[in-house]
Amino acid sequence: MLEYEGEALAEELMFAVRHVGSYERVAVVSDHDGLRPALRVLSAPVSGQWRAFPLDRLPQATAWVATGQES
Repeated sequence: MLEYEGEALAEELMFAVRHVGSYERVAVVSDHDGLRPALRVLSAPVSGQWRAFPLDRLPQATAWVATGQES
């Protein structure tokens, strides 16, 4: 699982947009409350499933990326 801070997240999202068919699932884990609505907008034009998770749900985010289920 990759971790990003600051502008690195924006750069990774742009990479993801350029390679839309390469991702099956993307989990974004953050303590930023405004991320969830922004992620809905950003993920609309790309394939795959994108979900936002709060920091305290990192284990569930990791499980979801690996299996598609939160265990």
